[in-house]
Amino acid sequence: MTCAASRSPVDAALDCGLRVRFLEVPDSARGAALVRVHGGSHDAPVAYPGLAHFLEHLLFLGSAGYPVEDGLMACVQRCGGQLNASTRERHTDYFFQVPQQRLEDGLVRLADMLAAPLLDIEAQRREREVLHAEYLARSQDAETLCDAALGVLVTGHPLAGFHAGKRDTLPVDEAEFQQALAEYHRSFYHKGTMELLLAGPFPRREFERYARLFAARLGGGGAGERRVAPLRVGRRRALRLQLERPQAFLHLAFYLHGLAADAPLALDLLGTRIASRARDGLHERLLREGLCLDLRLRCPYWHAGQALVVIEAALGKRGQADPARIEALLSSWLAFNAGQGLAVQSWRDHGHIRRNALRNMTPLERLRHWVEPHAWSEQCTYETLQRAWRGLMTSMANRRPLHLLTDCRSAPRLAGEGFELRLCEEADVAPCRERWQWREPLPNPWLRMPAPIAEVSMPAALQRVELAQRDGLGSLHIRWRFVAGGPACVHWQCLDAVLRARAWAAKEAGVQWWLEDFGSAWCLTLRGVADSMVGVAKEVAAALHEPPEPEGLYSPTDERMLLGRLLERLPAVLDEGAPHSGLGFPALWQAARWDALAVGVPSALGSALLALPGVPASERFSPGTVAESGVRWFDARLPASETALLLFCPLPSRLPAVEAAWRLLARLLEGAFFRRMRSELQLGYGVFAGFRQFGERGGIVFGVQSPVADAERILGHIDAFLQTFDASLERMVRAGLQEQAQAVARQLDNPYSSVSERADLLWQACLAGCDLDHPARVAQALPALEPGALRDSLRQLRAGGWRVLVNAR
Repeated sequence: MTCAASRSPVDAALDCGLRVRFLEVPDSARGAALVRVHGGSHDAPVAYPGLAHFLEHLLFLGSAGYPVEDGLMACVQRCGGQLNASTRERHTDYFFQVPQQRLEDGLVRLADMLAAPLLDIEAQRREREVLHAEYLARSQDAETLCDAALGVLVTGHPLAGFHAGKRDTLPVDEAEFQQALAEYHRSFYHKGTMELLLAGPFPRREFERYARLFAARLGGGGAGERRVAPLRVGRRRALRLQLERPQAFLHLAFYLHGLAADAPLALDLLGTRIASRARDGLHERLLREGLCLDLRLRCPYWHAGQALVVIEAALGKRGQADPARIEALLSSWLAFNAGQGLAVQSWRDHGHIRRNALRNMTPLERLRHWVEPHAWSEQCTYETLQRAWRGLMTSMANRRPLHLLTDCRSAPRLAGEGFELRLCEEADVAPCRERWQWREPLPNPWLRMPAPIAEVSMPAALQRVELAQRDGLGSLHIRWRFVAGGPACVHWQCLDAVLRARAWAAKEAGVQWWLEDFGSAWCLTLRGVADSMVGVAKEVAAALHEPPEPEGLYSPTDERMLLGRLLERLPAVLDEGAPHSGLGFPALWQAARWDALAVGVPSALGSALLALPGVPASERFSPGTVAESGVRWFDARLPASETALLLFCPLPSRLPAVEAAWRLLARLLEGAFFRRMRSELQLGYGVFAGFRQFGERGGIVFGVQSPVADAERILGHIDAFLQTFDASLERMVRAGLQEQAQAVARQLDNPYSSVSERADLLWQACLAGCDLDHPARVAQALPALEPGALRDSLRQLRAGGWRVLVNAR
């Protein structure tokens, strides 16, 4: 079975000096580009750790043809797109996604910044501080520290080195460093070491024109040869790493070499098997025996047949007492798979899972999938995957993994030049030699759900929007409001645990979900393959009625950036003063009223909604407004070595003209705020601004995460920026606002928007108590905006009503 979303890019035989691939996405309103440079942190001079990552940062700070104010980042921000870059061990990726008509503008800027960066020395000094702030944040990141600890036992291989970069490894004022930086750029930033992938709703001739335009700016050169050091590990030891988090983890690390070229296909399948909680699988067995609470696979390194594969177990009580038993079960399971091989049905199911995943991806996400040289595709035959699977299982089963235990017990500091590690050696306990019986895990029933039967009975609390077919995707949003007062946080945790335990099965079926806490309301969103969603929603609805007691529930450690965690908490903060009802399940559900929005979902959904807990709402809810004056502080009680702050400035009215002015003002603020806080003041690398809706309330939000400034200082900088923004606003007004206004309008009302984008906008209107045509009415108001409306909006924004959320005070 083939679906359009799973078609791989076409290799373009263009005589332009670099490999080019095209991915046609006919129904998309966006274009995307990804450039892979085949040079990464392991290719940088040993004397200057972090040089490759530093150069990645510098390329965004202006080029020969485009100053930073008109470079790729500014161009993408102006049209509401997204961009990023990533430096890995052996490659560096640059990628962006924009409205389709702006792809050419982005490509010429990307080519210019790759080929002719300014590398201004003063900009280097400033950016080094940003990189150092990133280093400080990563010094607290559990995954980064675990990977550094796993490199301790490696000898003579770049995996053992420090490559992130920090202030004292980047001596920008030394001539030798500048020479090394220029030489690295000459060696890797040319056509011989690059490949370009393009995606969007373009015919082939347009793709070819874009590719030639891009290639014309780049210089030529050969690919060159890179030495691959052998991956050797010294005497096998068990290690323990001190981390400041309560949950103990066991990391079973396999250092592999000599793997076949198609081994990544098997690693992909292994990751799916490890995440699955299907009956008779490894994960289910470890859970059942109380050895672990959660299990996942990571592959921190893969290159030229070498890999570091880590299986990470969140330990239960029994697992903490007997971690060797986890290794024994894993080794037995790997040996079973090596001997048993791969069942034909498992190959078919894995293809189904991958197709579902690709259907849910944006054009840019698909490029990031296809850029990998051995990504799964429809051409992956049973014989190919069987061979790769047996080879990987045999390689892993025939060697003992390294044990890395992480917990909060004290450990000595390990001296080194990179990340500070608190690491010690533990007794190495050999696994027991029991014989376990294994079988193929039971198939996921949600992969085989029958097609939904059409129904006409739809609850009045549901608003349903039908769309022209968009590759069979849909979106469902459900809100429960608690009329007797908000539920306690522990109730949300119970429901979240219920959903998390079933998320793997839904994801395989092409449906993803998340639960949000709005204070006196909860919101559940399901998104993905529309036909699967009906059956998934019905089974989930039944599971929500009586969730288990909180005792024994596992809540995974939240390793996200502080800003991300604050953004999740902001909706509940804005629902000020919502009293807790004190009710428990099922009484809590009896006091809940739900409403819902379905976009692109079959009418059979009605049967699933009838199974929901709570009572369908009989009338529309309109949220109150946030007070219009003063500044109120809220403490999220997330102490850390850095400070993260969100400033929310509430939208004064949902009148279309008012919201249009605020959305356009937010677009104008975005780039200037980023440059001021990140580049000029060097407060940190986590900086953003924009118009957002949090729960039921919209407004402009500013976010800063800083290792050098406290909350009062950060807010002072934001206030000073806003108080002096008038001159910048006047310059933008004189330059013309039509292009910016049209870009914002296209985001709000574009017939080619994805199902998820369209559904999110409609759902935000529902949450705010507006009609479904509200986004279109705001879009219609944008072209008619006068400059005076923007000046008024800036004055209103500065007047107060501010809500400030910090990680800790």
